[in-house]
Amino acid sequence: RSRRDAGLPVFSIAVQGDSIHLAFEPDWINRQPLLLADLQQEQDIWKKLGATLDFE
Repeated sequence: RSRRDAGLPVFSIAVQGDSIHLAFEPDWINRQPLLLADLQQEQDIWKKLGATLDFE
């Protein structure tokens, strides 16, 4: 699989206390399987630290 520059998506970040919420363009994250896997791993790490990372 070759890498190509997919460009930056439109997204927003909301922070509240120990929680961060990332909102991407509809369905964009589902077309980025490597990033999706990375974010899911990050969720587990954050949870162990008592923080929350979520995304859509």
